[in-house]
Amino acid sequence: GSETEALILEFNLIQEHRPRYNVRFKDDKRYPFIRIPVNEPYPPIMVVRRPAADGARYFGPYVSTRSMRHTIRLLRRLFGLRYARG
Repeated sequence: GSETEALILEFNLIQEHRPRYNVRFKDDKRYPFIRIPVNEPYPPIMVVRRPAADGARYFGPYVSTRSMRHTIRLLRRLFGLRYARG
């Protein structure tokens, strides 16, 4: 698997088991992911809190919203993707 998949798995396992001495991701705060559907001719960039098994590409989790916004601006500029809120 990829580093992203490993981070998602780690996040989910920590949320599920809540280990006593591992405080990373222990609060219920969900870090955002960038979601890009791959089956649309002009796909929108969306920000979601949980990735789903829906065939879309997910990038994250982003601990820094500043770096996430920078990535979104870069994707829009380089690939002409549109941003969809919600």
